[in-house]
Amino acid sequence: MTRSLFLVALLLSALSVGGWLGLGAQATPAHAQTLTWAGQATPTGDSPSPQYDPKKKLPGAACKTADECQKHHTCEKVGDKQVCKEPPPPRLPPGAVT
Repeated sequence: MTRSLFLVALLLSALSVGGWLGLGAQATPAHAQTLTWAGQATPTGDSPSPQYDPKKKLPGAACKTADECQKHHTCEKVGDKQVCKEPPPPRLPPGAVT
């Protein structure tokens, strides 16, 4: 009788410790929410907003060469005129769940 009570108490304590540790593992650290894939910290955890150069043209503006557009933007032909275009958004890594 005492052996079975001991085993029941041991089993229940092991289950409660496992449950407690499992709940702690689900919480993400505060610093993990502020990091992006590039490793840059942002206050909201979103991708950083682009830093526009006030001397260069914004996306959608007419251009002749890519030098007139913002950094990392290209001057592409759309219809009958050339305009500054943003690069495509970064692709998710394989296996990422959206």
